[in-house]
Amino acid sequence: VTSLPKDSIDKVYPYLALFYLGKNRVNRRIQEGLMKPTHTQIQTLDRIKNLAIEAFKPLIVGDIDRLAYLLSKGWDLKKKSNNVTTESIDKIYEIGVGGGAMAGKLLGSGGGGHFLFLVDPENREGLIGAIETAGAKYVPFHLDYEGLRTGKKE
Repeated sequence: VTSLPKDSIDKVYPYLALFYLGKNRVNRRIQEGLMKPTHTQIQTLDRIKNLAIEAFKPLIVGDIDRLAYLLSKGWDLKKKSNNVTTESIDKIYEIGVGGGAMAGKLLGSGGGGHFLFLVDPENREGLIGAIETAGAKYVPFHLDYEGLRTGKKE
């Protein structure tokens, strides 16, 4: 674990938008496909890990375009690694990108939960409207050195 300097977090935070999809993973079958991973799955997971490592420098310097590229690439690889998406999740992603998001990805192990988008702050309100119209709920959050907490900043 490597801590990020606060000023790097401050550069990225305004570009993040989190949405609750209205479903939580209700069974463990989603991850059963990774219990005995194939050679291809291992290679895909290694590529995802390497993208996370590669994202460190863009996070530090606030290179939003590079982060968007890496996030998008990571989401594409995650979908290939296992059955983590659904038709409704794919629709949310398409609406998000069509609504101004630069990139996005499902958080967690798949099947529902939360979707995180990277969006220019100028496009945030349009993105929120488009995604909420599609049935997901915008989740305000703030970041601090204690971790992630949802809700209003205290």
